[in-house]
Amino acid sequence: MKRNLTTTQQKLGQSPGEMIYTGVAQKASIKITQRLYNNDGVSEEDKSQLQKLKSKKDQKNWIHVEGVHDINVLKKIGDQFEIHNLFLEDVANVDKRSSTEFMEPYLFVTIKYLTFNSYQVLKSHSVNIIVDEDKLISFCESGQSDWIKPVIKRLQGSKNPIRTRSTYYLLYALMDVLVDQFFVVLEEVEAQVEAMERIITQNPSKDHLDKLYQLKKELLDFRKQTIIIPELIRVIEDEIDETQWNPVQIYFKDLLDHALHVQETTKNNIDILSGMFDLYFSLINLKMNQTIHVLTIITVVFLPLSLLTGIYGMNFISMPGIQNEQGFWILVGVMGLIVISILCWFKQQKWF
Repeated sequence: MKRNLTTTQQKLGQSPGEMIYTGVAQKASIKITQRLYNNDGVSEEDKSQLQKLKSKKDQKNWIHVEGVHDINVLKKIGDQFEIHNLFLEDVANVDKRSSTEFMEPYLFVTIKYLTFNSYQVLKSHSVNIIVDEDKLISFCESGQSDWIKPVIKRLQGSKNPIRTRSTYYLLYALMDVLVDQFFVVLEEVEAQVEAMERIITQNPSKDHLDKLYQLKKELLDFRKQTIIIPELIRVIEDEIDETQWNPVQIYFKDLLDHALHVQETTKNNIDILSGMFDLYFSLINLKMNQTIHVLTIITVVFLPLSLLTGIYGMNFISMPGIQNEQGFWILVGVMGLIVISILCWFKQQKWF
């Protein structure tokens, strides 16, 4: 799959509401699933052929769209529900930052679904939710619908409050799953940080420095995607009608608390990682100092030996001991005595 690198250029000069898909090229068809529910039960139907998507008055309507790469499908959904093209433009733009907007009668929420790929690299996937008092339409990229399974399971439970409450409670349930996924990702990053801390203290190397930079990049990307969540919740509170907000207020405040906890934990991990950079360079400097220390000892030991060999290497006819048959061994003995004396002095000074 090849990413369209000219998307930004294509959007230049386009009129507001012009839909251009900005993600990876997809061959799969868009999947549309409609779930109608009330106190009595839940019905689920595949609506990929874009049959009538509206519901009866006594039912709440949850439409999940997997895949946002087919602009024609997005336009048809927009026509059925009179969704403004500005919202649909944001749906097709998978690089859009998380945000909340309101345009009568719909509340539009963009949030990110974060996961690690097979190479343990953090990836973000765009999730868009359009909601009013009796319907909710969720959009995600192709192959990225696993995160809604817990909500579907809860919806199928006969006594679950999703059935009895408004679609804004369903919005809360979906956002709650995504925020919980932040904790899953954060725990994985924390485990990597702890593992790196143990490894670095044992034997720091250049590979470890590269891994530290990768972890820091992942944490900064993670913070960029999650730091906006409290603001989204506050905007939702401001935009939803008071009669709709009061029944779900306590749940969104709990979600806000979780989001703030994610922020604090992320900040703590970034601080720990910054400390690990300091630790890494301190250990490298210590290792270098130890190497210089050993080389200094070797140099000091051999310096007087080099002096003696230099003196006796000069081509003078008359030198003390030059004619002595035992002169060589005497010189070797003197050298050995010098080496032993120097090493004993170093030991006494606790240099090693």
